[in-house]
Amino acid sequence: QWQYSNNGSSGWTNIGGATGTTYNPPGGLTASRWYRRKASSCNQIKYTSSVRVTVNPNLSSAGTLSPVSTVCYGGNPSVINVQSHPSGGDDNYTYQWQVSDNGNNGWVNIGGATGATYDPPGGATSSRYYRKRVQSCGQTKYTPSLWAKVFSNLNPGTINGAQTICYGGNPSTLSNGSLPSGGNNDFSYQWQYSNNGSNGWTNIGGAVSSTYDPPGGLTADRWYRRRVQSCSQTKYTSKIKVTVR
Repeated sequence: QWQYSNNGSSGWTNIGGATGTTYNPPGGLTASRWYRRKASSCNQIKYTSSVRVTVNPNLSSAGTLSPVSTVCYGGNPSVINVQSHPSGGDDNYTYQWQVSDNGNNGWVNIGGATGATYDPPGGATSSRYYRKRVQSCGQTKYTPSLWAKVFSNLNPGTINGAQTICYGGNPSTLSNGSLPSGGNNDFSYQWQYSNNGSNGWTNIGGAVSSTYDPPGGLTADRWYRRRVQSCSQTKYTSKIKVTVR
């Protein structure tokens, strides 16, 4: 008759049907358990020494991840480090990093990303979610997902003000057709001019607003454009021409 105990010293309980010389314990154990075999013969009862089946603790946590810095479009996200380590299991952990576009589904294993930390590649053009799969002693858990935000691509907007003026005249203000967007929404401006519209673009001193009022006295055609910078990106609006008769 096989018996089990939850502490190895008391509370020994007969296991129904376990009356062979060997015994195969059922699966699904969640705590350590001790076993022994009771043998009866010729009015005598003896017990074997007990043996212990040790059950490693539940893989209670996959740990947590440290936040990553927000990066500019095309930038290089910082390394995702461990904020808290996994616990439970047999203390022997294997890792697999995964990525998702929305953080809810579509999780994909990242090839070769099997370390405790992960360094996302540079050139990021969209925000992504990351998590780490942790396996230990036949169990699998996942860290909470982490959002790696990437600012959107910079759009320089458009400018208005193409016009024709008389020789020596005063052009009207060059205005916004549409404001810039993207980047980190913090924009710096620099107006430039060219005498042919294709090269030789020159910064106009002090012209650092979203609009620009060219000076009077123009005697030749001139082209203008607006340079926009935000979050490490530089873009230019389309050029416009001020035609001088």
